[in-house]
Amino acid sequence: TLYLKLICEDENSFIKNAAQLVAEQLSLVNISVTVEYLTSRDFNTALSEGEYDLYINEIKLTKNMDLSEFFTSSGQASKGIDLDNTDVDESYFSYVQGSEELSGFLTDFDNSMPFIPLVYRNGQLCYSRSIKSVIEAAEDRLFMNVADWKL
Repeated sequence: TLYLKLICEDENSFIKNAAQLVAEQLSLVNISVTVEYLTSRDFNTALSEGEYDLYINEIKLTKNMDLSEFFTSSGQASKGIDLDNTDVDESYFSYVQGSEELSGFLTDFDNSMPFIPLVYRNGQLCYSRSIKSVIEAAEDRLFMNVADWKL
């Protein structure tokens, strides 16, 4: 059995429920997860000191889906991402500047997996013109055929 410590803030019922669901689902594959619900102050201290194996936090993206908060050392969402040992940050900013294709960034992201998007509170279907596939969506499944999209 693998034992992990997952931390999250105790003030948000949505995040608390997501943490409990993660723990339940991982237990099905013999991974034991202890969930700790922390005050905002204790959560930030634990993040700063690396006192966790996993954490769940909520990030609200801007309308243009800017991910720079994940890929800058001062970014609010970059906690736990080892930017010194990955090139995904450089790949993202190259994509934003237009010197790299979306497919290059997505490949680098997939190879390093610096974070895992767990849930989306407000799903929106948006796409790049570089997607060469028929995008199927339903109200309750916006990304239903995402595995078939070609870039």
